[in-house]
Amino acid sequence: MHEPQRHLLTRRALLAGTGLSALVAVAGCNPFSTAARTVTVTAEPTTSSQPPVPATPILSLVAITRLHLDHLNQAVASDARDREILTMLRTDVQAHLTALEAEYGRSIGSTAAPGTPSSTPAPTGTSSTATSDPDATLALIRGDAGKAQSAFTDALAGATRYQAELYASIAACVATHRMVLS
Repeated sequence: MHEPQRHLLTRRALLAGTGLSALVAVAGCNPFSTAARTVTVTAEPTTSSQPPVPATPILSLVAITRLHLDHLNQAVASDARDREILTMLRTDVQAHLTALEAEYGRSIGSTAAPGTPSSTPAPTGTSSTATSDPDATLALIRGDAGKAQSAFTDALAGATRYQAELYASIAACVATHRMVLS
């Protein structure tokens, strides 16, 4: 007698079908769709006469440096014990801020970073972070120096050649500040 012929799905055919289905799903294809897909890309007209500001970390670096300078100004005003050292550090940070604002003006085409002009001195003793404890003041300045060093080191990756030299120089100087403050 003759057995009826069974049409069994072999393991190889099952695996091939599953693999093909997964490939189609990952590719985003829908073989059952009849709709045509059209993508149109248009450029929006610019209404501003100024060129767009390039994506650069220099604005955040200027802000970090301004905050650091503000805290140093407060520390010089309140900490008589370490005033001499803090004054030297403040002089360095003021030079960093001046160099950063000059680089911002060179790369963006403006004379100063938006917000405050470079000639405006940082306020002294107006922030709520001012403290009369010299150790707490040094801890605050150490924290600012650590944040600044990390920010300038991170900014090296996408910087232009001149900016990389500037950022590395400032990061090295701030690392020296951290050593002096420890």
